[in-house]
Amino acid sequence: MRISTSQFYANSLDGILNQQEQLNRLSQQMATGRRIVNPADDPSGSARVVALSQSIAVADKYAGNAASAVDTLTQESTTLQNVSDLLRQVRNLALQMGNGTQNDDTRRNAAAAVTNQLSQLLQLANARDGNGNYLFAGSKSNTQPFALTGGTPAVSYSGDSGQREVQIHGSRSIPVSDSGQALFMGIRDGNGTFSSVAASGNTGTGLIGMGSVLDPAKATSRLTSGLTSYTITFASGIPDTTFMVTSGSGATSGVVASGTYTPGMSVEIQEAGIAVELQGEPANGDSFTISPAKNQDVFTTLAQLRDILSQPTSDPAQKARFTQQLNQVIGNLDQAQTNILSAQSAIGVRLTEARAAQSANNTLKVQYQTTLSGVQDVNYAEVITQFNQSKVALEAAQKTFVQIQGLTLFNYIK
Repeated sequence: MRISTSQFYANSLDGILNQQEQLNRLSQQMATGRRIVNPADDPSGSARVVALSQSIAVADKYAGNAASAVDTLTQESTTLQNVSDLLRQVRNLALQMGNGTQNDDTRRNAAAAVTNQLSQLLQLANARDGNGNYLFAGSKSNTQPFALTGGTPAVSYSGDSGQREVQIHGSRSIPVSDSGQALFMGIRDGNGTFSSVAASGNTGTGLIGMGSVLDPAKATSRLTSGLTSYTITFASGIPDTTFMVTSGSGATSGVVASGTYTPGMSVEIQEAGIAVELQGEPANGDSFTISPAKNQDVFTTLAQLRDILSQPTSDPAQKARFTQQLNQVIGNLDQAQTNILSAQSAIGVRLTEARAAQSANNTLKVQYQTTLSGVQDVNYAEVITQFNQSKVALEAAQKTFVQIQGLTLFNYIK
């Protein structure tokens, strides 16, 4: 077989170029640490790299969302804990002011303290997260939710009843804010089912307790759903003081209970499934009203406490009125505290879920990265060996070409 000079040059050049291409490819692999430098190197592997890279990006995004949710929910939980501590301080102050050793001056000083506590509560309710979003404005994160009105109710709410949500998984979003309406405004007064209030014109020293629910079904039917109110009226006679419980307008046809009054007794209203405790010495014509519980915001409760502490209590009737109103405020504070604790519990559940999602997404991200590394990363020992082999082969091809191209018959003509 005869090889022409042109064939020899072409074949030699192709061999050298192939070795150079192989050397360049191995050099790029070593420089980048990637086995697949171009999609043509491994089409199926390249497709897996794209899919795994997308999966890593999604897991990373969800992990970031979960981390953000953890931060926001932690701040929200801390803020509500501060609210709970503040309400506890207010309640302790109210209990202290109910002590008979207090006078008008100490109560006025306490009223000033409550004014300061009301301002602190407003600041907590308007708290923001690390991104500047209001925690308790519902879904209206850029709107300040609460502002003092100077009247009743004590504040206005500008947020909504929604919640901001963050997606922490492909099919799961978690709320990272709460409605201030539910937390601070929509609090049931009294004992949560009904409230007991003394008439403003009472002249005796009678008191009525918060009361209790004996039959929840009846209480719901008559009070919560039926919105029925009851009035307890006293009549002083000889030798005993009597009471009469009427429903609705208080007409005689509405009498649901009656009897002789004894201080410390419990009056049961059977049709409503409730009972209330009565104490002190009510005067003739004094009355108490039992009404279905209604919503009262916690700011108004603190404002009421401030106003109650500012009132003088010089005679027995005023002292009884003060005690009655103070007890009602304490009951409303307890309801607000229960509402905050319930919200903290719900936030704690969400916080646990967000932390679990953050950990799961980070774990998934590591798994994807490990798989991706197995698909596209180079084996440096193998690549370096191939690189050295290709380098030797290239040098050999180049030397061989140089030596062979010098073989010609003209060298032997003399």
